[in-house]
Amino acid sequence: MSSENGRNINLNIAGDRRISLTIPRDPVTERRFRKGAEEVNRLFARYEQSYPKATREEILTYVSLHLARNLAAFHEEMEALNLAQELQSLIAEIDDAAAAVPQKDEQHQ
Repeated sequence: MSSENGRNINLNIAGDRRISLTIPRDPVTERRFRKGAEEVNRLFARYEQSYPKATREEILTYVSLHLARNLAAFHEEMEALNLAQELQSLIAEIDDAAAAVPQKDEQHQ
Protein backbone atom coordinates (compact mmCIF):
# COMPACT_ATOMS: atom_id res chain seq x y z
CA MET A 1 0.00 0.00 0.00
CA SER A 2 1.48 3.35 -0.93
CA SER A 3 1.77 6.10 1.65
CA GLU A 4 -0.72 8.11 -0.42
CA ASN A 5 -3.39 5.52 0.30
CA GLY A 6 -2.15 4.53 3.71
CA ARG A 7 -0.93 5.74 7.04
CA ASN A 8 2.11 4.46 8.91
CA ILE A 9 1.58 3.40 12.50
CA ASN A 10 3.90 1.84 15.06
CA LEU A 11 2.73 -0.78 17.52
CA ASN A 12 4.50 -2.37 20.46
CA ILE A 13 3.80 -6.08 20.64
CA ALA A 14 4.64 -8.41 23.50
CA GLY A 15 6.76 -5.93 25.37
CA ASP A 16 9.84 -5.27 23.30
CA ARG A 17 8.72 -5.81 19.72
CA ARG A 18 7.92 -2.68 17.78
CA ILE A 19 6.32 -3.14 14.41
CA SER A 20 5.57 -0.56 11.75
CA LEU A 21 2.57 -1.02 9.52
CA THR A 22 1.04 0.87 6.66
CA ILE A 23 -2.72 0.75 7.04
CA PRO A 24 -5.63 2.39 5.18
CA ARG A 25 -6.26 6.02 6.12
CA ASP A 26 -9.29 5.17 8.17
CA PRO A 27 -9.70 5.90 11.90
CA VAL A 28 -11.72 2.72 12.42
CA THR A 29 -8.96 0.55 10.96
CA GLU A 30 -6.32 2.25 13.08
CA ARG A 31 -8.44 1.87 16.23
CA ARG A 32 -8.89 -1.83 15.51
CA PHE A 33 -5.16 -2.38 15.01
CA ARG A 34 -4.37 -0.55 18.23
CA LYS A 35 -7.02 -2.45 20.19
CA GLY A 36 -5.73 -5.69 18.69
CA ALA A 37 -2.20 -4.87 19.82
CA GLU A 38 -3.50 -4.06 23.32
CA GLU A 39 -5.27 -7.42 23.45
CA VAL A 40 -2.16 -9.29 22.30
CA ASN A 41 -0.13 -7.47 24.96
CA ARG A 42 -2.72 -8.21 27.66
CA LEU A 43 -2.78 -11.90 26.79
CA PHE A 44 0.99 -12.06 26.44
CA ALA A 45 1.42 -10.68 29.98
CA ARG A 46 -1.17 -13.13 31.31
CA TYR A 47 0.45 -16.19 29.70
CA GLU A 48 3.93 -14.98 30.59
CA GLN A 49 2.86 -14.86 34.23
CA SER A 50 1.11 -18.25 34.06
CA TYR A 51 4.03 -19.95 32.29
CA PRO A 52 7.22 -18.26 33.54
CA LYS A 53 9.49 -20.91 31.97
CA ALA A 54 7.87 -20.70 28.53
CA THR A 55 9.83 -19.15 25.70
CA ARG A 56 8.63 -16.01 23.99
CA GLU A 57 7.66 -18.12 20.98
CA GLU A 58 5.61 -20.51 23.15
CA ILE A 59 3.81 -17.61 24.81
CA LEU A 60 3.00 -16.07 21.43
CA THR A 61 1.70 -19.49 20.36
CA TYR A 62 -0.63 -19.53 23.39
CA VAL A 63 -1.78 -16.01 22.55
CA SER A 64 -2.41 -16.98 18.91
CA LEU A 65 -4.40 -20.03 19.90
CA HIS A 66 -6.41 -18.03 22.44
CA LEU A 67 -7.30 -15.43 19.82
CA ALA A 68 -8.09 -18.11 17.22
CA ARG A 69 -10.43 -19.80 19.69
CA ASN A 70 -12.20 -16.49 20.32
CA LEU A 71 -12.51 -15.89 16.59
CA ALA A 72 -13.99 -19.37 16.05
CA ALA A 73 -16.51 -18.74 18.84
CA PHE A 74 -17.42 -15.40 17.29
CA HIS A 75 -17.99 -17.04 13.90
CA GLU A 76 -20.20 -19.70 15.50
CA GLU A 77 -22.23 -17.02 17.29
CA MET A 78 -22.64 -15.01 14.09
CA GLU A 79 -23.75 -18.13 12.23
CA ALA A 80 -26.29 -18.90 14.95
CA LEU A 81 -27.51 -15.30 14.83
CA ASN A 82 -27.90 -15.47 11.05
CA LEU A 83 -29.80 -18.75 11.36
CA ALA A 84 -32.07 -17.22 14.00
CA GLN A 85 -32.77 -14.27 11.70
CA GLU A 86 -33.50 -16.60 8.79
CA LEU A 87 -35.84 -18.61 11.02
CA GLN A 88 -37.70 -15.44 12.07
CA SER A 89 -38.03 -14.47 8.41
CA LEU A 90 -39.42 -17.90 7.51
CA ILE A 91 -41.89 -17.77 10.41
CA ALA A 92 -43.08 -14.37 9.19
CA GLU A 93 -43.54 -15.76 5.67
CA ILE A 94 -45.51 -18.72 7.03
CA ASP A 95 -47.65 -16.38 9.12
CA ASP A 96 -48.33 -14.21 6.07
CA ALA A 97 -49.21 -17.25 3.96
CA ALA A 98 -51.46 -18.63 6.69
CA ALA A 99 -53.24 -15.29 6.98
CA ALA A 100 -53.94 -15.33 3.23
CA VAL A 101 -55.61 -18.76 3.37
CA PRO A 102 -59.40 -18.46 3.76
CA GLN A 103 -60.65 -19.70 7.09
CA LYS A 104 -63.16 -22.57 7.27
CA ASP A 105 -66.05 -20.21 8.06
CA GLU A 106 -65.12 -17.92 5.16
CA GLN A 107 -65.16 -20.83 2.67
CA HIS A 108 -68.84 -21.63 3.34
CA GLN A 109 -70.12 -18.11 2.78
